[in-house]
Amino acid sequence: MNTACIMVNPNVNSIETQMTSETFERFLHEHDVQRVEALQETLSEMISDACEISETLQEEVGPLRVDDDELEQEYEALCSEIQLPELRLPKAPDHVPMDSEHKEMEFEMVPLTG
Repeated sequence: MNTACIMVNPNVNSIETQMTSETFERFLHEHDVQRVEALQETLSEMISDACEISETLQEEVGPLRVDDDELEQEYEALCSEIQLPELRLPKAPDHVPMDSEHKEMEFEMVPLTG
């Protein structure tokens, strides 16, 4: 059983230890040995898994390396799978606006402010 990652409290008093021991003894009398062994194995595996998860979470992650070409290919593949409706816009006029005397209208350029 790997318990290296479990912090042991050095200030455990003897009353708590005695109560735990009595509780365990009562449990042993109520249950058979095979069941206790199976429980111990399960707990051991759970502690091992918890330690492994803890170690994994504590590992430093290096910089993210991204291949721009590969990312672009994946993006294009995703876009090709998506079926977007075709957008049909009215045709834009191709003539210059004229005033009533059929002369080109002059427009004043005004800067846009926000």
